[in-house]
Amino acid sequence: MKTFVMLFLSLLMSSVCLADAQIANPGFESMATNPSSGVLEPGNWTLYAQSNATVYFAAKTDVVRTGTYSEKIAARNGYGMIYQEISSGFSAGETYSFWMYGRGDTNSGWIMDETGDQVDLYIKFKDAGGNQIGDEISMILFDTDPATQAPILSSVEWVQSPVFQFTIPDGTTSFLVKIRSVDGSEDGGKVDGTSIYMDDIMLDVLPLPAKNPLPSDKAIEQPVTGLSLSWEPGDDPYAAGVPNGDITGYYLSVEIYDITNDPGEPNSINDPNYVESAPVELSTAEYTSENIEIGFDKIVFWKVDQSINGSSVDGLATVKGKWWSFYTETSFPVIKTQPQDVSILEGQTATISIEADDDSNSIVLYEWYDSDDVLIASGEDATAIVFESATTSDAGEYYCVLTNSQGKQTVSDVAVLMVKGLLLKYDFENDLTDATGNFDGTGTTLDPGGELGITYETAGIDGIAAVFDGTSYMDLGIEAYPNKEQGLKSGTLSFWVKKNDDITSTVIAVYNDSLVTCYNLSLQESGRIYFYIRAESGAFTTVQTTAEGLFDGQWHQIVATYEAGSNTNVYLDGEIIGSSTGLGENEVFADWSYSMVVGAGNTRGLINNVYTGSLDAFALYNYPMTNKEVLDMYNDLAPVKKSLCLDSYASAYDIAGPEGEGIPDCEVNIYDLAVIANAWLECGLYPACVK
Repeated sequence: MKTFVMLFLSLLMSSVCLADAQIANPGFESMATNPSSGVLEPGNWTLYAQSNATVYFAAKTDVVRTGTYSEKIAARNGYGMIYQEISSGFSAGETYSFWMYGRGDTNSGWIMDETGDQVDLYIKFKDAGGNQIGDEISMILFDTDPATQAPILSSVEWVQSPVFQFTIPDGTTSFLVKIRSVDGSEDGGKVDGTSIYMDDIMLDVLPLPAKNPLPSDKAIEQPVTGLSLSWEPGDDPYAAGVPNGDITGYYLSVEIYDITNDPGEPNSINDPNYVESAPVELSTAEYTSENIEIGFDKIVFWKVDQSINGSSVDGLATVKGKWWSFYTETSFPVIKTQPQDVSILEGQTATISIEADDDSNSIVLYEWYDSDDVLIASGEDATAIVFESATTSDAGEYYCVLTNSQGKQTVSDVAVLMVKGLLLKYDFENDLTDATGNFDGTGTTLDPGGELGITYETAGIDGIAAVFDGTSYMDLGIEAYPNKEQGLKSGTLSFWVKKNDDITSTVIAVYNDSLVTCYNLSLQESGRIYFYIRAESGAFTTVQTTAEGLFDGQWHQIVATYEAGSNTNVYLDGEIIGSSTGLGENEVFADWSYSMVVGAGNTRGLINNVYTGSLDAFALYNYPMTNKEVLDMYNDLAPVKKSLCLDSYASAYDIAGPEGEGIPDCEVNIYDLAVIANAWLECGLYPACVK
């Protein structure tokens, strides 16, 4: 009997690296046709027949353990052998386990039934010059002699061989794996020998560490919350695919680094990036990361050491694991300064800008959009959008989408560009043209076959004026101002009227279906001005106020100012005559379903309350004018200019004037001081005694 040497891995070894050295074609699934014999032979394996021996090799498809093929070796009067050389994927000092599956064959009497009939494994190590290093090591995988403790092949079941373990010596550049099927005695011409089917050859490094990590090794974009770490225990080194029953616990080590400071693999205390952390002792193969602050833009290194029969974290029997790693989700762009609202006068330059925190991942693209999600500007350096000589058409909402080098995006807050200016203006200079060039009016009659009842008079408040006879009106279309974009949320409506009857007439109006978006300013027969705006929610603001002398046949200016979140005011000839609370700041409006009309009402497509009288200097602005601006606008065209006391302080302290106490003059001066001083002397208290 030959002498066989068997090398076993010592658990006194510390950490090892999991190697990639593998048997090529371990399941004999890759076969090639031999051009000489015309039969299939196992790819990556070399067939060898001893001199004077009868050897039969065959790829078998009818007897397999897994897959499609097994390899059969039958030998008489000697041995047959398959072998291959492994030249990559291993390192000196690594210890491997080897085992395979075999099955006997009774075909033609070639059966392992005599002393010396056996299947052997040989391992030979070579240096770079091809010279053998040390002794060739070997083991009996299957045998007929129970004394060897190698299993006896069954002809009906696949049998696992013992596990053979060997360590790669220094200087090894390749090693040879040889499997022999031996006929142990010459038979003197008897038709017998050895025959074996081989399948599923295993070559693995020992010790067998924890495996199949989740997240998988080198995984990317892992979530920063709700993450758990899990793994499978290492196999029993003597039972492939079966967890090692001696594992009694785990020691989990976790190291977290910024991606910009990736330390490589922190698996050695000699590595300058190695940071020692206290391992977490666990009884199960899972750990939730709620106790680990991971965060964006991190690379996480982690490993699992396995406690063997209660061995401590530093115990010699503890099986050291490999460092795995994964990348957490890259961070989204962080906005340092959001875009800010900008309010300017028409013709001025407006700039809306954004500032990003560029510490972690650089911003590679800025994209600016309007409220309709239309791209306005973009670029790597487009940190602002600039509106040169801005017009009211530029007014609106804008936002920016930032994209960083990792492809992550952040959407900014919305910034409102308010360009204070004129939305429409009808001078009625013998036509219905809009001086702003936006929405020219179309003269329309109630009787399609009748003549247009809009004429012109030269005695307007500002040149020529339009005269409406109660049968015709101006159609501005469904896109006209005021609309949901401008003129409904805030604005100033100003026009001059000359009217000598008290017939209810609508100056401008349109209503959408149902109790939603609408806009209406009417002159009512009761001598009142009625102004009304309603939003999509049904919320509304309205002012109904008496306008003394409105129907006297003279020119009068009417102004309505409004702004969401503020008051709604109505003015007559420069003076405020009615006010109410306005709409809320967050109210929204819809597109018009019907045409905006001037000189009539349009209630869901029904034209009513057609205007009678003259109109001139009809204008709409996209912002609420102040009381001073309204008065200035009045004085620009009025035959007689007005002076009004408008400052708020005057109402509190202007209590006297040159005409005496109780006759204020819109000045706080010596007259007011004299009255206050007199009351002070009388009661000694101020302001309790001041009336």
